[in-house]
Amino acid sequence: MDNNIDFKQLTTKEQIATLESKYVTISQNIFKDRSQEILSGKIEIMDISYNVTSDNQVVYDIKIMDNTTKEEKHEYYNKDLEKIDIDPEKIEAYKLLGTDTEEMENELLELQALDKNEEKVSLSELKSIDKEIDQTADSLGISREDIVSSATIDANKKLKVDDKILNGESIDATEKVSIHYNMRDVLGGDYVSYQIIKTTNGNYKLMGIDSKGYAEEIGQDKVELIKSAQNISLTQENGTSKEASLVVGFRVKSKSSEVDNDQIVGLCNDGRSSMTTFYGRGAIYQDQIVAENIPSKTYNGYRVKQERLMDTLETDKNEFSLTNDIINESAEEHNIDPETLRSEVMKKYSDFDNVTKEQVDEMASDIERTEPPEPEHTFKKNDHQ
Repeated sequence: MDNNIDFKQLTTKEQIATLESKYVTISQNIFKDRSQEILSGKIEIMDISYNVTSDNQVVYDIKIMDNTTKEEKHEYYNKDLEKIDIDPEKIEAYKLLGTDTEEMENELLELQALDKNEEKVSLSELKSIDKEIDQTADSLGISREDIVSSATIDANKKLKVDDKILNGESIDATEKVSIHYNMRDVLGGDYVSYQIIKTTNGNYKLMGIDSKGYAEEIGQDKVELIKSAQNISLTQENGTSKEASLVVGFRVKSKSSEVDNDQIVGLCNDGRSSMTTFYGRGAIYQDQIVAENIPSKTYNGYRVKQERLMDTLETDKNEFSLTNDIINESAEEHNIDPETLRSEVMKKYSDFDNVTKEQVDEMASDIERTEPPEPEHTFKKNDHQ
């Protein structure tokens, strides 16, 4: 590599090639002087790092493991791959001769601190990052070139992908989904938004987007992927409900509360040309998820009632299940649509989880008198075969 080229401006592949070349040259020089130690396995050359000192001098740090003492040692080389011949023993020898060694001591201290320098670039870390780029490209279904051109490496040497290349369904983290909670409260993490993305292999992933616009996958320890076919009762802005089919859902996992585990966020198809993002309850114990689309386009009295129903602090798992069980049972008894009944109950009663069976039955009777009954049987091809 031309020594005038800025190492930090090279691509990951170019940086790896550069450090590998330096590693080979320096290793050969070390072998000439310490071949017996290397061949016997006493010492092992482990890694090479690129560093820049406070006075902007390039230093290559060679990590050597002493397998006898299990002690990690370092040798330092300048941009021309010449060994920087400075060590405590040499400084001590100069001191005995009466030489002022302050400058040498400061230089050695700076060299010894390079291994903890956050700006260093090591060959082992680069290879790990390069592998992570390939894995991320495969996982997200995004080309390696797009990831390399838009991603960054944070202070913890972690690959961060720009959310602009994800092209998923975005949900604002501050979007209110119930009386007390927004999306960040439900899904967690220090994120400004979330994206549900579909990869090229057809899988779905939930991503959290930080304040700098970088994305990271929300892992299986936080959410459970659900793709099983099931219906969703999706509450509309006017308070009515409509049937929707689940495309993908991410059920919240919580170690502290079963109520939290009851929550789900995902995509559903409600018959429109585009899919709808939703927040729902009933993710673990009901035949049908009761949900609201997010973001809500209209905020009205129906929405307020819906938010109370969806709130895990206001309506716990058992209460939520019981009221809906009553509605489903009553709808079946009166041969009416349970979603129509559920919508009417929500419109009339703000205290949804304390509605009684008698109140629900009364409303069901009114609906039964004014609406055509639900068909009791759908003819199937094999009914009389």
